[in-house]
Amino acid sequence: MAGIKEIEIEGFKAFPNKLILALNKNLLIYGENGSGKSSIYYALHALLQSVYKPDKGAKYFRYEDSEENLINIYKLDDVKNNGFKPYIKITLDNEHQWELSRDGLSSTPDTADDSELRLLNKTSAFINYSYISRFRSARNSETINLWNVFIKDILPFYVPAGTDKTLADIYYELVENRYPYKVQNDISNFNEKLSVFIGRVNSKASDIYNQYFKDEEDPNTLIQVKYAKDDDNIENPHHEEFQLSFKKPTAKSAYAWRYPKIGLHIEVDNIIIQKPQSFFNEARLTAIALAIRFACLQSGETQDGQFLALDDMLISLDMSNRMKVIRYLLEDVAGKYKIYLFTHDRLFYHCLKRIIETQYSREEWMFGGLYLNDLDLPVEPEFMIETTSKIKEAREAYKRHDYFRCGTLLRQSCEQYLKELLPESYRIIENGQTSETENKNLDQQILSLEEFCKKEGIDYNPFKNLKSYKDLFMNATAHNDITSPFYREEIKKCLHAIEVLSQIKRSESINCEKDLSFSVVD
Repeated sequence: MAGIKEIEIEGFKAFPNKLILALNKNLLIYGENGSGKSSIYYALHALLQSVYKPDKGAKYFRYEDSEENLINIYKLDDVKNNGFKPYIKITLDNEHQWELSRDGLSSTPDTADDSELRLLNKTSAFINYSYISRFRSARNSETINLWNVFIKDILPFYVPAGTDKTLADIYYELVENRYPYKVQNDISNFNEKLSVFIGRVNSKASDIYNQYFKDEEDPNTLIQVKYAKDDDNIENPHHEEFQLSFKKPTAKSAYAWRYPKIGLHIEVDNIIIQKPQSFFNEARLTAIALAIRFACLQSGETQDGQFLALDDMLISLDMSNRMKVIRYLLEDVAGKYKIYLFTHDRLFYHCLKRIIETQYSREEWMFGGLYLNDLDLPVEPEFMIETTSKIKEAREAYKRHDYFRCGTLLRQSCEQYLKELLPESYRIIENGQTSETENKNLDQQILSLEEFCKKEGIDYNPFKNLKSYKDLFMNATAHNDITSPFYREEIKKCLHAIEVLSQIKRSESINCEKDLSFSVVD
């Protein structure tokens, strides 16, 4: 199977301008809110799922007849008035390109078979925080029903053997039928297919949880997902039929659907937990949800190019519980799937990056960040920054909100430009004890800058706060908290001041006092 080599996005969600991102390796991206990390996740999701949609996903780019359009708001006028065409495009390893736009799904070459997208969709998975949230949505007084979780997050990616449709699409076609009594066999087939799938999930969920997610001192936990008929011998306190069916006609209605339910059966030390949402804390429920979701990955022979896209799925876990999930991903999943992991947690990003670099195959991963510029527009991700000067590197660090590194680079730049600008007499001082000359420190050079500017007729206003900036974040001992957004505007002003400093050139002429004259005698 051909995997995804590259994705290109323009005019979709957070990206007004073109973004090209390589996806041929495992990917770890940090992105602050609004920077576009989730837009990459949803771009992949929308394009792959479009192969199953009646309109082939065109609704995401048609502003005139779809409230579901996801056109970037800054490009909407260009779409309406200038013919601009937003799109999502992926390039596969076999060089086939698939593009999603207002025209729907198209390919280059146009003879490409969409079965390659169907297989990629079938063997890959998307997991984000919405899945976790839906899983935990039951109130304490309710019995957990996971149907909404399965139909939204799992069944759109499950294609049963012998069919080219997802189980979600099969379900929607059934319930939209006006005469369900005519498709009783199809209803039974749906129930059977879902029962088989859930049986496979139950064969793996407990093992994943107990091996990777539970604390060592905790007893093993039995996790079972239930999709039952009335006569099934399961723990079903409400005696409800969970499977899809329809009620017989009554005087008031010709028919009525009885929609599916999916129950959750948990045992700890052979004790049945009737209300898991009341018994377990948030971290344990999240771990159970993830164990079930990972158990849903379709078994069978591993396909080249299959991937997991994971967007902030761990934000409800503390660092120790996150590391359990990460260990599972790196040790059990990474060899079978490419992993595209997106997070808005900067500390977690750096921690995970360090673990991968020191304990796993660094060359199999790509790291990067997505940031907002001062207009709250996304800055293109930088995976390799090549700069020719410290001030350019500082500017890039500022874009990435790496204020610690920015402070260090600004100090180095300030020292460099003062050395180039100030004559030696402004940069040295006589030691009062030894009568020897020595170099001034940075504080003293900044103070000398004011005298030099006055002497040379240079506007000193851009540099009047340079000493304060130096104490705040250009001082190596003051770097304990410069990751705080509090410093962003001050660092921006300091960056501007040093850029102005870099543009000043020392005069080559000598200004002499008017009453002084001299002559050169051979």
